[in-house]
This record gives sequence, structure tokens and C-alpha cells, in this order.
Amino acid sequence: MKSIAVVSFSLFVTGAALISDSAGTTRRLVPGSVVYPKGCSKDKKSKEEPFCVVGTFDFTDALKLSVTTYLFDLEDAPKSTSLHFDMAIKDSAPAGLNVTGGGCAKVADKKELDDIVEGAVVLCTETVGDGVGKYDPTTGDWSADLLVKAFVEAKAFGSDFITLPAISKVVTARMGPNYDFGVDASFEESTGDEDDKG
Repeated sequence: MKSIAVVSFSLFVTGAALISDSAGTTRRLVPGSVVYPKGCSKDKKSKEEPFCVVGTFDFTDALKLSVTTYLFDLEDAPKSTSLHFDMAIKDSAPAGLNVTGGGCAKVADKKELDDIVEGAVVLCTETVGDGVGKYDPTTGDWSADLLVKAFVEAKAFGSDFITLPAISKVVTARMGPNYDFGVDASFEESTGDEDDKG
């Protein structure tokens, strides 16, 4: 048997600091904030989604975004694990990237066979170093690392029968020219059986 936990996160920023109205007048966008789903916060899970995204944006001298995603614990909201990104973009080129994280939350819990068998995944995030990104002048990219841990366990008749060691991976967030930003992480852990039988 193989247990696979996959985490994938991608975000593409395609904003402009200037807009034109129907009369052709150019106006600068004002700083603002965003929350999705509506009404959620770091302490309040919405009824629609198991996560909350909160952020601010500012176009004063460059595009500055500060975005945090909270993944709530399925059994104990407002407990959550978070991913926080601070990004700066000037003239479609990245000007800075910081990535931080923290907390643990049960993000998956599957029950089968009339609740006789249960599998759960707890996801944790941690800041690597101080979270400040590094600039690569050869590519024009900024990158910053984040530690992601997944704990997987399976129960039968209420008793643990598989508990895998923590799966820990350092994942890299990257921000490049033309508003490109993304984070990709894949984790795979096996119980050790080469035939995938257990």
C-alpha cells in the first residue's frame, strides 16, 4: 500500500496599477484588501470552503501584495496551518518575495466501510530561516523556501494500524518576470513494501 499526499498551489498575478474609465481618463488604483470566501478570517472558517484567503494590495510605488491562506482543521476550527506571501512587483518584474508559514491542521479525513476504516492527513507549515527571498540576477527570479510536513495515519476499528513517519519537504516559492508566481510540492511516502501491498 502506498500513501501519497499531494499539495499544489499556484497563483498568477495579472494586475495593472493604472486603469482607464469610459471617458479615457487614467486613474491610479487605490490600496485595498480581499477576503475569500466572504466573511472568513484567520479565526473564522466559512461554511462554503475549508480555507480562507485574506490579503492586501497597494499600487502606490509598485504592486505590493500580502496574501495569507489559512487551511482550517476539519475538526477544530479556528485551528489552521497558514501560508503567507509578501510580494513586490515593479514594471512587471519581481522586486521582492517573502514566504512564511506556521501551524498544523487535519486537512483530510476519509472514512470507509461504515466508518470501520479511517485515514487522515495532518499538514504543517514552517518558515525556513527568516522567510526572506533571494534574488537571482541571471534569471530575474526571486525565490523563498517553506517547510511543509504531512503526517498520515490509518485506523481500523478505532485502532492505529498504519502511522507513517512525517513526510517533510522544503518547497520553493518562485516569482518571475511578467507577474509569474507559483509554488508546487509533491510528496510520496511508502510503508516500505516494494510490491505496494502494505
